[in-house]
Amino acid sequence: MNSANEVREVLKPLKNLAQKYNCAIIIIMHLNKNSGAKATQRNMGSADFVASARSVIMITENPENTSERLFIPIKTNLMKENEKNTLSFKINDNGKIEWLENKGRVNADEVLNSFETQDVLQSVAKGFIIGSLSRGDILATDLKNLVLNNGISEKMYNITKAKLNKEDIIDSYQKDKRYYWTLKKGSNEND
Repeated sequence: MNSANEVREVLKPLKNLAQKYNCAIIIIMHLNKNSGAKATQRNMGSADFVASARSVIMITENPENTSERLFIPIKTNLMKENEKNTLSFKINDNGKIEWLENKGRVNADEVLNSFETQDVLQSVAKGFIIGSLSRGDILATDLKNLVLNNGISEKMYNITKAKLNKEDIIDSYQKDKRYYWTLKKGSNEND
């Protein structure tokens, strides 16, 4: 649903229902892939969904701790400016939400941009690791030092290495009590 007129037609009865019964109507939407756009412009479909809402909340992974989620007010006319705090939470093993802390004011645009930056960094790390291993197997400690000495963080190296291993692109083996990394034969990256 992309037309502003269509959106208003659908939302008007919902608005009337909410006013009549003094309740909230929650609409869940996913973000589009329009990287670099403001958080308020990242909804799928018409911008009128955001424009007509009293509150817009973004729930996303915490880029600083992927086991947490952030509950970020993007737009609200129901709160004072100093009340628009981000809350962090996680879902426990028993499926219950555990509220962790008030993170204060968090800029949703910066959170979204940090994911895009991480994607770029991971792509660079992936290319570097595969490029290094394309010349032959490398001692695990040597590969790590090579990556770190070329400006890739240890955290990004470990995340990327684990992902490449899980995707069957690289593999490790032990020889003479030393560990090595190798490109897997037949992986798409090795062709």
